[in-house]
Amino acid sequence: MAERRINPHDRFAGYSRQSIVLHWLSAAIIVVLYMNQSPNSAPFHIGLGLIAAPLLYWRVRTRFSRGYPRITELSLPFNLGARLVMFALLVCIFILMVTGPLIPLLNGEPYRIFGWFSFTIPFPNMENAAAIAESAHAIAGHSLMILFALHMLDALTHHFFDKDTILVRMLRPIRNGK
Repeated sequence: MAERRINPHDRFAGYSRQSIVLHWLSAAIIVVLYMNQSPNSAPFHIGLGLIAAPLLYWRVRTRFSRGYPRITELSLPFNLGARLVMFALLVCIFILMVTGPLIPLLNGEPYRIFGWFSFTIPFPNMENAAAIAESAHAIAGHSLMILFALHMLDALTHHFFDKDTILVRMLRPIRNGK
């Protein structure tokens, strides 16, 4: 098996250390949030979601502002498909970040943080808007997990079957990378 190599001097060939750390930290937080979405774990979900929101916003903003490294190993249709999945992942994260904090606010409920404390923001109860936010949050969350599974499957396929550098570049940073 040939060793996978990335040109360390080509800043368009890989990701920066910051992008890699943001990627894996965001992925871990999102999986934990998804696994703790039951009503019984709402204080944990809300607490972690509120703490993670700035980090997730930074992830989405950074990825949109920096763009993606080029994928020379892929044909144009697969390259477009990969970009579409990545765009959809980021859009789902953004929708979750916006709708999550809106749900308690629109329901007139307090924000319960890890069961340690709670706070309320005075706001009129808007049940219809809260129902829309809850639906959008649920759809974005489930869509994110489907896209996440597709993203992981694709990365593993590239690594083990295609034997290219797609996964490797998310593990090894490049100076001044994307």
